[in-house]
Amino acid sequence: MNTILFGAGASIPFFNESLTTKYITDQILNFDNWKYVIKKLNSVNYGNYQLISLHDIEPVLEQISRIINRGNLNFEDVAEIIDKISSNGYDNLITNNLFNLILYLFEPKKHFPSQWEHVPFLLREIIAKVILDFHKNKCIQNYSRLISLQSDFIKTVGEKEISVVSLNYDDTVPTSVDKLGDISYCFTDNTPLHKNILNVKDFLLSKRVAYFPHGHLRFVFTDVLNVSYVEDITKAEEMRWNGLFNNGTTDIVNGAFSYDFNTFITTGKTKDNAFNNMPYSIYYQRLALDFFHSDKIFIIGYSFGDAHINRLLKSFLNINKNRKVYIVDKYDNEVTMVNEYIDNSNIITKIQETFSPDWNIRIDNATFTKIPYHEDEIKKVNQNGYGEIFDRIIFYKKGYHEFLNEFKNVIF
Repeated sequence: MNTILFGAGASIPFFNESLTTKYITDQILNFDNWKYVIKKLNSVNYGNYQLISLHDIEPVLEQISRIINRGNLNFEDVAEIIDKISSNGYDNLITNNLFNLILYLFEPKKHFPSQWEHVPFLLREIIAKVILDFHKNKCIQNYSRLISLQSDFIKTVGEKEISVVSLNYDDTVPTSVDKLGDISYCFTDNTPLHKNILNVKDFLLSKRVAYFPHGHLRFVFTDVLNVSYVEDITKAEEMRWNGLFNNGTTDIVNGAFSYDFNTFITTGKTKDNAFNNMPYSIYYQRLALDFFHSDKIFIIGYSFGDAHINRLLKSFLNINKNRKVYIVDKYDNEVTMVNEYIDNSNIITKIQETFSPDWNIRIDNATFTKIPYHEDEIKKVNQNGYGEIFDRIIFYKKGYHEFLNEFKNVIF
């Protein structure tokens, strides 16, 4: 079997603007977006609950903005800060979670207002709003053609058994999966109140499956602490908002350190806590099984920034010598396999840290300079745009758009 892992870079070719981490960060710190979601929150407040105002949020966002401008932080850091403030606002009892106890030890009289309870949901809906806007207004002209090419890629590498794993919230991967018609999300079970709950047995046993370990805009997190699957992302958004104050939508669950707000999508520095809840716990179990059983893993646009994913990849090449990894990224620099290890942020260094192959560097006796043992192969990588940079690790450096136009040449 084969597994395809889609990261954020896989979505970039489908839109006129880049749906980057920085772009989402800027949108989360944009007051206009907060005005929009707060207005929407008030519009569904049928019980006249006391809710957060922009006046309450502005000072915190301003402080966060100053911190982000000074350091290498992004929207996941913002989410983590907002989640912790809101956890204490929801319930500040020191007996209920560790974060409250720590805060009490240093600031016994400090606790955040209860109006912060729904703010993490609002933050995640800003992310959803940004992505929905991209789908409505910023798709490239040949979007449908690229979706078809992606479908063809999935079909080609998944002729028999295939797992399609998307870490993205947008709809580009599931749209390509839907075109094929023979890969299942396994949302077939129903409860008295909710339809399309994950069928765990079918999901774990299916030979052709797609899933979303970090959540998706097609999800509605319900009061049974599970997601309902809704194929239309606009309809799913509507259901999340309409269910917020009538027990249809849940936006907070218990956690060991603090309350957890990772429901329909997961973000923040502790987003792997979501693996304690459905369907994410089963997704992670399946991901471990998929990496263990796969002959090839195709990694598209993933920056190797998630430790919970990397730890499952780490032993992949060690299980047998016939396994291969294909990694697709946009890498404009020349590949040297000599200088990359100096920079911890370099994608090639991250690949090496994840899969742990040897660098295989030697000293040229004539020039006394460092050169890779497989120098001819590295020349091919730079000439052709792809090739084997480590043993059984094929690196495609021209980006995902170009890869979709020639993936058969690369794979076969």
